[in-house]
Amino acid sequence: MNNNFSIGDNKGLIFNIQRFSIHDGPGIRTVIFLKGCPLVCGWCCNPEGQDTEMEIMFLSERCINCNTCYTVCDNDAIIKKPNKYRVKKKFCNLCCECIRACPSGALKLVGRYYSINEVIKEILKDEIVYYRSNGGITLSGGEPLYQWKFSLNVFKACKDLGINTALETCGYGPWENFKKILEHVDWLFYDIKHIDSDIHKYLTSVDNKIILKNAKRASDLNINMILRFPIISGIHDNEQYVLKIMKLSKELGIKEIHLLPYHKWGVSKYKNLGRQYKFVDLEKVKNSTLEKLNLILELDGFKVSIVE
Repeated sequence: MNNNFSIGDNKGLIFNIQRFSIHDGPGIRTVIFLKGCPLVCGWCCNPEGQDTEMEIMFLSERCINCNTCYTVCDNDAIIKKPNKYRVKKKFCNLCCECIRACPSGALKLVGRYYSINEVIKEILKDEIVYYRSNGGITLSGGEPLYQWKFSLNVFKACKDLGINTALETCGYGPWENFKKILEHVDWLFYDIKHIDSDIHKYLTSVDNKIILKNAKRASDLNINMILRFPIISGIHDNEQYVLKIMKLSKELGIKEIHLLPYHKWGVSKYKNLGRQYKFVDLEKVKNSTLEKLNLILELDGFKVSIVE
């Protein structure tokens, strides 16, 4: 992966635009999902946001095995096997002939480049909703810091239009770029996958040294900052870990915490992308466990939300 965390300032690679969201900041929001992430979380519910390039998703449940895609591909990039992921990525040049030819819509291009003007036009479609609900726009991913120049310019344009802005990030990126973005952010949702650096690296492929350092720097800016922690069975779902959450939050001066319980909503996407899902045997965290963790934090004075 490219560690410059930038695709360009005029065009950005987006894999989804979600309207009428109520879980990604105050009010009703439009969430822009940017493609590319330096972390590879094994439980990620948006694996299509990890890769830094456009890619083809194969929806096997729609496939009628007509082999039209195999016939039209001139690059030997299609595998002729029923119910298997069909694209050989190293041979695919993303000409999309297979997508156009597929009669059942079983092949789908993930990711599209948008100019700043195109994104703002999409955002303004819901302008009246933002004002009536005290909402706005949220950049998510993937990881928005990967495309930091594009993210910066989207936020600048929104602030010029008087639109509330929020950023969902793991904070993994150069501080000088992150700081420029934060100057135009009203709400910061900061994801910390694990507080222990070695475990963080095991879970995500990178350690958390930059993440924790940037969290401290961001908290010093007196921004509306909320910490978000995944809760996975056997990893985070115990009192000892919650005590670490409390300690870190106090050190950063953070009063609001979101707990993100593990779920399997994104499992099918891995198959559709030809990838293996690492956490297939994990069970959802019990509601009683979540309530207990929530209570511990609330009794210590934190405002807590469990975000499913």
